[in-house]
Amino acid sequence: KAKSTAQKAIELDLKLAEPHVALCMCLLQGERDLAEAIREAQRAVEMNPNLAIAYHSLCLAYNCARRSEEALVAVRRAVELDPLTPLYQAHVGWVLHCLGRDEEAWKTLQSSLEIHPNDYYVSRLVVYCGNTPERQQIGIEISKRIASLTKTQSVTRGLLAFAYAKAGTLLSISMSRSSSCTI
Repeated sequence: KAKSTAQKAIELDLKLAEPHVALCMCLLQGERDLAEAIREAQRAVEMNPNLAIAYHSLCLAYNCARRSEEALVAVRRAVELDPLTPLYQAHVGWVLHCLGRDEEAWKTLQSSLEIHPNDYYVSRLVVYCGNTPERQQIGIEISKRIASLTKTQSVTRGLLAFAYAKAGTLLSISMSRSSSCTI
């Protein structure tokens, strides 16, 4: 349904880049058609070279296609155009991590956390990219903080459980209906 809606939007206004971004995401997440997803994101960038989300979708498509160097260029352009969106900043760190540039990824994610200390997605990528015991402990502390701030307990508790698992801690989870979670 999302794909047909995006295609209909393209038919209704051939000048808009945003429906191409939506179609890219449908192709990327729903159909896993990486080549076509890249083409749609590239169309969006060509149609509106100042649309940050077009570069972000191009980044995602490139990264899924294991074209991480190109993904990094695209997501950095998204950040240049929209420097305050935490998702774009977080994906710079993620792509750097995918490239094996973990020190740079960690610094990027830490900088993003300074600006967006309570952003779930930035926090999640900090947990994923923590590759030392010290960084894994930081991931646990961040996950605890995020879990205490949100009402979506299943999601944030899942992040906390992942942080503990990544750190190699044997889990014994006791959850109550309150916002507490003891591990």
